[in-house]
Amino acid sequence: MKRIAVFLYANFILSIVFFIFNTSFSAGIPLLSLPVWLIFSAAFGYFAIYRFVIKNETKFVFTAVKFLEYLPFVMLIVFFLFRADGRETSFGRDLFTVILWVVTFIVSLVTLFFLKPKRLPFEVPERKKYTGAKWVLAEALDWLDAALQAVFIIILVNVFIIQLYMIPSESMVPQFLVKDRVVVFKTPAGPTFPLTEISLPRLRSYKRGDIVVFRNPHTDQSKKAEVKTFTSQLVFMLTLTTVNLNVDDAGKPISDPLVKRVTGVPGEQLVMVDGILYSRTKDNNTFTPVTADADWAEWNLNELPETLKKNIQDFPVSNEIYAAMTDIEKLRKELDIEQAKEEARNIVQSFSEIHKKVAAAKADSSDYKNTILPKDMFAVSLFSKHEDFAR
Repeated sequence: MKRIAVFLYANFILSIVFFIFNTSFSAGIPLLSLPVWLIFSAAFGYFAIYRFVIKNETKFVFTAVKFLEYLPFVMLIVFFLFRADGRETSFGRDLFTVILWVVTFIVSLVTLFFLKPKRLPFEVPERKKYTGAKWVLAEALDWLDAALQAVFIIILVNVFIIQLYMIPSESMVPQFLVKDRVVVFKTPAGPTFPLTEISLPRLRSYKRGDIVVFRNPHTDQSKKAEVKTFTSQLVFMLTLTTVNLNVDDAGKPISDPLVKRVTGVPGEQLVMVDGILYSRTKDNNTFTPVTADADWAEWNLNELPETLKKNIQDFPVSNEIYAAMTDIEKLRKELDIEQAKEEARNIVQSFSEIHKKVAAAKADSSDYKNTILPKDMFAVSLFSKHEDFAR
């Protein structure tokens, strides 16, 4: 019993220190952090410490277990309430409170381990059996308890282990379509503790072709915006991606986070020419084609299978426009620059001669337009429709 008492005291003291560092006396939502932790700590101290440990009333062992099960989650609630107004907090303070939460969470798990019935140094008292309306109420409370713990566990899993995302746009067609759902394993990437810049160590690096999920750098990254984003993500995950509050003024989903494929890796310089991706590094100063990029790029969505096309919302170009674009690209690639220069000189010379002829005709007769022959019309039309050429 002494060991259990030590762990319970440790949980209580650690949580009190955590709560003090996340207490706000300013008006607004952050003020709610104070009554939440005061009420919880008072109840925890009375039932788990005073009645169970000090008074040695073993019947309160079940109450102590429940307080320990909810302790990490109540700490998170207080943590989020304290930052609900988007206030700026120092990195050091965030680091201290995050470490304190992790330590308390671990200590609570260890304490729960020793509070298992088979490890208790006393005989576990039988739970009261209720009948009638009390039985219904007890069952309802059990279901509510299970539901609340499931919600909290889902939050922890989504923040630190895996998370479900919905594809907002067609930038990844045909790999992903709009409203496709992807499951992301977050732990190796070093997930960030919500509303802070504190993150777990990154356990892996990424190579070209990997699909990654990251925050949109073009969205508001202020603490106030982060609170709104976290709230919307929380609702999104708890409703299994059916409710999305992260929308713009027009009601359209904001593309945040983004789901993209890694194109370049650290140390590379990239350039795209004629639809071909090239890269170079400090060890190889020559741009070389990234052959793997051709396996992922899809230039003409019209050529995709009908099973995919029926779910695509936007086709940027038709088959006809795509064919015209490729024909133009082919002509451009096959263009002989020197020959084109010579043709341009000939056209300019031809127009110059026409100009002199028309100027002379103007001086002698008002019917100067008849001096332009049909063979000269191409040059005249070209320069008359494009004033920049005629200057």
